[in-house]
Amino acid sequence: MSMPRVEQIDGRPTIRVVRRLPYPAQRVWRAVSEPSELQHWFVVPVSWAPALGEEFESFGQVGRVTELDAPRVLAWEWGGESFRFEIEPAGDGCVLTFLHAFTTMAGPAEQRAAGWEIYLGRLDAYLGGVFLDEQTAHRQGIRVTEDGRPAVRFHRRLAHPIERVWRAVSEPDELGRWFPAAVHGDLRAGADLRFEMAAGPTLAGRVLALEPPRLLEFSWGDDRIRIELLRLEDGLTHLSFTHVLSEDESALARTAAGWHVCLDGLEQILDGTLDRVQLGRTGAWDAAYEAYREQGFPAGAPLPAH
Repeated sequence: MSMPRVEQIDGRPTIRVVRRLPYPAQRVWRAVSEPSELQHWFVVPVSWAPALGEEFESFGQVGRVTELDAPRVLAWEWGGESFRFEIEPAGDGCVLTFLHAFTTMAGPAEQRAAGWEIYLGRLDAYLGGVFLDEQTAHRQGIRVTEDGRPAVRFHRRLAHPIERVWRAVSEPDELGRWFPAAVHGDLRAGADLRFEMAAGPTLAGRVLALEPPRLLEFSWGDDRIRIELLRLEDGLTHLSFTHVLSEDESALARTAAGWHVCLDGLEQILDGTLDRVQLGRTGAWDAAYEAYREQGFPAGAPLPAH
């Protein structure tokens, strides 16, 4: 679904993450409620039954199950915050909504929202039969939907100041070191862009949104790219990268593999260990593609040539 958002519910800031999952509601219910399943994807171990009113302990904090309506709703309180899963059948699958009413002491809301999207992406992989460890889950692309179109989103934590990362993702010369095309045009809202692909046609684009050093969004042919940066403590930066496709979802595995390699390369460029990403069908690309196929990302679209 769309990017996780923070809203006010009953006077409290609340993260809402919505996911369309291609699995029956009863299967997803087991994955979000049974401790033996939660341990494979959730952020912390949980030791509940669950039962309405039941109390449980995790990391020295006592929690309590506040609502239980299997297989539709599970809600609990823990650490002064509240959490809620809602599951609604939808076609052959279901829609999972996760709500987290939080305090403001544990980091920026946007960073926490991204964290929950990562864990729900980990749930998606687990339901597809693939276990992602913590480190891998925080680097993987997540399949989502935006405006009814298939999309893939990455979250990366970068050990560099936001100003340095902004230059790397917004200046044409810097973009050309990791982006799969040479980028030509002025960086201003509404400006036309031209993308010279290493192998393939030249694509036209336009700057759709620009808020230095926080947001850059542009069209890339008929697709859309959005890059969002968040300044973290200790000089770190959180990067969210979203590619909304114009093609059908069969291109998701191919798209995720390509950006995975590119964003790995961006990190290496920022670290000073790489000058430019090697584009095309490399061994790293093939490995990433197979990993996304195993996670259940739709495949079948034509692949780059070797």
